[in-house]
Amino acid sequence: DVVAVAENTGEAWVFGQTTLQTFATDPEAVFSPVSTIELGCSAPYSVIKDDKDVHWLDGKRRLVKSDGRGYSIESAAIQKTIDDMTTTSDAYGFKVEDGFLDATCWKFPTDGRTFVYQKDVGWGQWAGWSNGNWSPLIVSAVAISPLDGTAFVATPTGRVGAFSLDATTDFGDPIVARVTTGYLNRDTSSQKWCRRVLVTMRRG
Repeated sequence: DVVAVAENTGEAWVFGQTTLQTFATDPEAVFSPVSTIELGCSAPYSVIKDDKDVHWLDGKRRLVKSDGRGYSIESAAIQKTIDDMTTTSDAYGFKVEDGFLDATCWKFPTDGRTFVYQKDVGWGQWAGWSNGNWSPLIVSAVAISPLDGTAFVATPTGRVGAFSLDATTDFGDPIVARVTTGYLNRDTSSQKWCRRVLVTMRRG
């Protein structure tokens, strides 16, 4: 069965449950098959177009990237977390570009988590601050403006906003940010000492 259909660089990408087949334009047959990859798609709305590449959640619950010929697995660092989820078929993906931010994002509604992958940075999670607690990023749709590249988002309650690095509020609520760094080995696997920790605090 066909799970999803996408387009990239003049080719039609047809995702099955266990395979991906690409088709190119043909003056005699409209489209003719070009290649087949043994990678299916388990979440039809997880497909993200990213320049000449496409990202999606494959039939083995892996987040993969492909140009239609070869492929690479991107989710190795978080694979155990994805495998432990009860439901992944409702995952959907979107892309956000704003200044230095270039991220591919996948929302898993049932599990309530949003994973974000940034080139040269790695994996992270997006969440919001609401009523004194961290909560999952609640986005039900994303559309990229062809005029200026702004990523507009819609929430399940019907609100529409835009991703922006210059924003100071989230639908009127002050933005509270938390950044967690990844593992840094400083080009050596030997033990290292932390000599100083800097903490910024606000009185009250």
